[in-house]
Amino acid sequence: MCNTAKPGLWAAIIAVIFSLSGFSAGVLSEYEIIDLGTLGGRRSSARAINDAGQVVGNFAPLGGYDRAFLWDHIDGMVDLGVLAGCNYSCAYALNDCGKVVGESGLDDDFRAFVWEHENGMIDFSELVGASCG
Repeated sequence: MCNTAKPGLWAAIIAVIFSLSGFSAGVLSEYEIIDLGTLGGRRSSARAINDAGQVVGNFAPLGGYDRAFLWDHIDGMVDLGVLAGCNYSCAYALNDCGKVVGESGLDDDFRAFVWEHENGMIDFSELVGASCG
């Protein structure tokens, strides 16, 4: 059930919480909120960010399954694709060199991957003989 408190009341409550916590509004000036986009899809979610400001996560294309993305200030959001035989992917983390790790799969069958700019998506699961489909 939704809370029916008035917007002014919420503003007052938030102001009291910040004043009691010692929060300083000046701290927020160090950060920037950026709309990463959706590559034309329904939604996107960020999962990790590195020291270079690159972001990974997944987006939901229209009429399709979630796909992993890498976002940076130069190229914007880039679809990392899926492994052969799979229909979805999701990126979970990245290092400061921009190498991404995540999973790609088909239904309940999923495989780990690493993505790097030079070689694209590399299947870790080939080492143990797993497959999608």
